[in-house]
Amino acid sequence: MVSFAHPLPWWGLAMGVLGAAALAWHAYRRFSAWPSRRLVLTALRFVTLMAIVIVLMRPVVHHSTVDGRDVVVPILVDTSRSMAIDDADGVRRIDRARDFIKDELLPGLGGFQVEVLSFGEALAAASVDSLGATARRSDLGSALADIRERYRGRPIAGVVLISDGADTGGGPDVSAIASTLPPVFPFGVGSRDAAGDREILSVTAAETVLDGSRVDLDVSALSGERTDGAVQLRLLENGQPREVRHVQVAAGGGPIREIFHVSPPAGAATVYTIEIPAASEELVPENNSRSVLVQPSSRTRRVLLVEGAPGFEHSFLKRGLSGDRGITVDSVVRKGKNEQGADTYYVQAVRGRGAALSAGYPADAATLFTYDAIVLANVTTEQLSAAQLAATREFVSRRGGGLLVLGAHSFLNRGLGGTAVEDALPVELSRRVDASTSSSATRGAYRVALTDAGRQHPITRIGLTEDDTRKRWDGLPTLAAAAALGPARPGASVLATTSAAGASRPLIAVQR
Repeated sequence: MVSFAHPLPWWGLAMGVLGAAALAWHAYRRFSAWPSRRLVLTALRFVTLMAIVIVLMRPVVHHSTVDGRDVVVPILVDTSRSMAIDDADGVRRIDRARDFIKDELLPGLGGFQVEVLSFGEALAAASVDSLGATARRSDLGSALADIRERYRGRPIAGVVLISDGADTGGGPDVSAIASTLPPVFPFGVGSRDAAGDREILSVTAAETVLDGSRVDLDVSALSGERTDGAVQLRLLENGQPREVRHVQVAAGGGPIREIFHVSPPAGAATVYTIEIPAASEELVPENNSRSVLVQPSSRTRRVLLVEGAPGFEHSFLKRGLSGDRGITVDSVVRKGKNEQGADTYYVQAVRGRGAALSAGYPADAATLFTYDAIVLANVTTEQLSAAQLAATREFVSRRGGGLLVLGAHSFLNRGLGGTAVEDALPVELSRRVDASTSSSATRGAYRVALTDAGRQHPITRIGLTEDDTRKRWDGLPTLAAAAALGPARPGASVLATTSAAGASRPLIAVQR
């Protein structure tokens, strides 16, 4: 095969031909001779000029000495567990692949050096008879990258790929390395129709913050296209049935997303399993269940409770937190002023942490960041400095700590509105002087109403079921007063509202 070391583009070659023809014609256009003789001389000059152009392009002759028997054809076979499904013409997919290699590929590739390789978690040499279906995933990207390295420097005619699905290994992106690979010839095995297959796609669990706390299990499933009506989801805790839920699906099936609420036993890891019953024509019953391990709380959580003044609701909250063995509470109560006009505080804290709270609040962010959550109850700007307010905002945004702000004084004119802490709150604060109004004149004007988000959120879900939660909230007495809060910020969720002058306003709001 001939090529050129310095090839010209097509337009350069065209210009060369035209230039050579023009020079040859110009050299003999005034030469006195017979026309036939002048034509012959012009043609010889043109050929000479073109030969010079070809020489300058440096022609190169390629000669290959590779024997066809030295050319490799790797046969790459998927050995993931899905290849054990028996839907390929009545036999298992791996058996169909094995027969395909023996009956069609090997006889047709007799002039090449054929090597059979299996891939699942890793690439490995294999014989046709030893091919199994035991791998946990199909890492096609890594297998093709290993092929490139395994046969570096050896001629490869192409790679034959036999598989039943897509890359599930999380290795290199095949499209990103395609330009460096030899030709790949894929052959699919298995049924084209998987409409009846049901599957639990994923089960994820939130972190267990406290022993005995409620944990949400987020379940994604496929009901199969032949499902009509309801499909059953079963929840098991350490192998024991805990809940059976019937989920309505649209005609023809479709995706399912359900949230199960569980309370893992304290002090030990718990395995939760979600199952979906197999359909009558189930292809892969092995994917009808999936489990997740929920670890117990890893450590005791620290909470800092800061009170702007003594209050019954503060004491109730403190008793509730202190009664949880998974929580340690450090509390600071603002009592009043001493003879010098300075604020005085009553501090209750774990040994070694009380000194940092003697001034009413941690003086630096490092001390503040040792806590997991902060509760500001009726705290105003008079109690915290600008640096402490900014550190509190950083506690939420940078440390990822929890912040609970409650009490009307935190939201009134001298409250936290306009400070750095307001940026961390899920609602905008109103600075009206009359923001807190009594409801004694009209009973029911300040009745609490749970929102749709509140019926699902773990903070306000105080019943075993959604209906039980609604009844408990509806049974609460009316509020004596309510601080006016502004609208929720983008991304925040209002869990409960109360009404004032015929208008509904946020009462409980959260934001992650």
